[in-house]
Amino acid sequence: MNYEDSSFETIEPECEIIKRRREELGLTQRQVADAATINIRPYQKFESGERKISSTSFRIGVAIADILEMDVHDLVNTPSVDEYLKNKMEFEQL
Repeated sequence: MNYEDSSFETIEPECEIIKRRREELGLTQRQVADAATINIRPYQKFESGERKISSTSFRIGVAIADILEMDVHDLVNTPSVDEYLKNKMEFEQL
């Protein structure tokens, strides 16, 4: 079985997603944290990967997604059911 030839997408870590998006919008970590009404340190932990947004409160996760103009599902790397089933079927064919 050669996994290198599989067409599975690599899922970008959420810490990289939020950092890239924040930078695209020209925002500082402080601006995002303030707008989400959280301290800057927890937000820094999200961007460094020390803490996952997907494991924080719903309010904070939605606030950060809204500030970064993102869909919450994209932010927490939740693949759609269709994607999951497609990838599962491709894997089973290997």
